[in-house]
Amino acid sequence: SGPADLRLEGHPENAGRPVIDMPGAQDHAGDGSAVVYWGYGEVLMTLNFWAIAIALGCIVGISQAVVITLVPYGIGLGFAPVSAALLISAFSISAAIVKVGSGLLSDFIERRTIMLAATLSMVLAQLALLWFSSYAMVLVGCCLTGIALGGILPASSAMVAACFGSPSFGRVMGAMYVVILGSSIVAAWFVGAVFDRTGQYRVAFLTFLVLAAGSAFATLLVRTPKSDLKIVA
Repeated sequence: SGPADLRLEGHPENAGRPVIDMPGAQDHAGDGSAVVYWGYGEVLMTLNFWAIAIALGCIVGISQAVVITLVPYGIGLGFAPVSAALLISAFSISAAIVKVGSGLLSDFIERRTIMLAATLSMVLAQLALLWFSSYAMVLVGCCLTGIALGGILPASSAMVAACFGSPSFGRVMGAMYVVILGSSIVAAWFVGAVFDRTGQYRVAFLTFLVLAAGSAFATLLVRTPKSDLKIVA
């Protein structure tokens, strides 16, 4: 089921890969250790879990809130309905392209760096929506929101695998998506409630800006375990 089955855990392609991510590698190391399976209690007590969950939850939640707001927000700014609807297309296309690119880059660039770039993209997106009302700048804000979402999804998944290992990946991601689901529901409710009370979205965008900045800080708290593999050239 993995490189260790053929005693290939020391292959150069595994450089930087934590032992916990390679079932069987610990046994071959001769230290008597076994594959680590994280319990829910252990997962919930780790800083890595909450740092990744907060960053991912904020970005996903903000993205959901923004995408359901784009058409009424655009129409409120005087954009034609068709032009306002195109904002959603720009968001979706940006997210799709960057999601593929982020997945490819995660093999060569530190995953935390990609996550940080995604959160900073969301910060810029909210600044664009706060400061500008022209169609071009709102379009830029939509694209940056899509870039943030597309960038953080594969990078955060790879980070979970690196921090908790493949054997516990499903369990950790399942717990993390409870946080993500909650953030999506709250963000969607919040943006609607803000408009109902104020007649505009400025307070919501300002709140999302603060949350995006907080998610950027959260990514800096993630610590990836160092690899203990001995790489054979």
